[in-house]
Amino acid sequence: MDQGSASPETLAEMLRASGSRAEIKAMIEKKKDAWHLRYIRAVVGPDVTEDNTVWQYESLAFVSTTLEASELAVLPSDIAYRTLVLGPFEVDLPPVRQDANWERKPSFARLDSMRLPWPTKNFTLYSQESQSFQSSGGHLLVGLNCPSFTESNSAFRAFFDGNFALAGASSVPSDFALIRFVANDGWLGNSHVGTSELRVEVCGRALGGVTLELFGVTDRQSVQVEGPSSVRFQLADGLPEYAWLWLKSGTRWLDYRALHSTWTTQTELEDAGVHFDIPEEPSSVIEALVTAGEGPQLEYKSKIPETADERRSTFKTIAAFATGKGGTVVFGVDRDELTVVGLGSEDPKKLRDQLSSMIRSRVIPTPNFEPSVYVVEGKTLLVLRVDPSPSPPYGITVDDSSKERPEFYVRRGASTYPAQPNDMRETTLTRPGHEIPQPGFPRSLFV
Repeated sequence: MDQGSASPETLAEMLRASGSRAEIKAMIEKKKDAWHLRYIRAVVGPDVTEDNTVWQYESLAFVSTTLEASELAVLPSDIAYRTLVLGPFEVDLPPVRQDANWERKPSFARLDSMRLPWPTKNFTLYSQESQSFQSSGGHLLVGLNCPSFTESNSAFRAFFDGNFALAGASSVPSDFALIRFVANDGWLGNSHVGTSELRVEVCGRALGGVTLELFGVTDRQSVQVEGPSSVRFQLADGLPEYAWLWLKSGTRWLDYRALHSTWTTQTELEDAGVHFDIPEEPSSVIEALVTAGEGPQLEYKSKIPETADERRSTFKTIAAFATGKGGTVVFGVDRDELTVVGLGSEDPKKLRDQLSSMIRSRVIPTPNFEPSVYVVEGKTLLVLRVDPSPSPPYGITVDDSSKERPEFYVRRGASTYPAQPNDMRETTLTRPGHEIPQPGFPRSLFV
């Protein structure tokens, strides 16, 4: 079972017996000159972050502190008139209902506002009193030495989740306590997925007789683990589709993790320490670039520029990319037929160095760029990636005689146009640190 219920007495005994400290965040309300606990979240485990932060407002306060887990044993009780000291506050506690719901979660659990690197067993407590919370809409939260908010749900998200966006779906929970026990018998650390091998770090303090299983549609393997170690799976045909990792002891899971983007997002995989060390397939890269078609950040050239007109056509696009949002120029593609024609038999490294040298001498100031050589079906291509650079505008000089009179360009759609004065002002002021002041506000608010 991954979820169930327990009596408040059982939870209190677990807190007294844990021998660990607890990292706490709490929201408290002031009623009739006394502070009352509205919501508390505690993480009980060996690696607790010491933090003592207080945001205090007129009738609401947020507290971050650490306590011995045994001190929290007073929370799961139906006795009225109990108190708990949280930082500088002595807080009245509500009587709780008879059942404490619990749920086991893996490390870096999805849809969890506080994704922890260990598996946990989470207990939720509900108050016997009415816990409906009225957001302080219309009552601004302004305090000393703490952020100000337009209403309390925004303050709750900022303090508990680090989300300072003023709009969000989450709000103050209807329960009054979430207590999370870190389960450190065994858990999954970083994973590295290669073309022919998967390497998984297994961590924990009780790993004797534990099994690590790789499950997939086309491949399933298991390895016995006898202690903290780096476990390797050989992948004959790459990572199997719908791959999962299971760390288990007998019929009980210790931790698990999806390795496939069908079940999770790429960002969530990266946050959980899953790294894909798989090199790009050249044909796939070029196919994606050619299929995309020219646009605001992509242009094709059939050859490295040689004549003055070819240099102007190429460098004005590079300058426009650097001035704008960046972009990519693919050399070796016919822009009319959208076919790969290649750059001939000349040494690709020589072509790359030649292009880099021309950019440094003809685009001013020199933008941030990276040329890469690709060989697809025997044809050589150069892919030039240009970053949105920090010092716009960027100009070009076609020959030495025009160095004192650079030409400036901007990108609109799939074409490059000579820049007008208002284009230069906009591209300069919209860079970070150069925001355009809004009407009615002093410029000091935007710089």
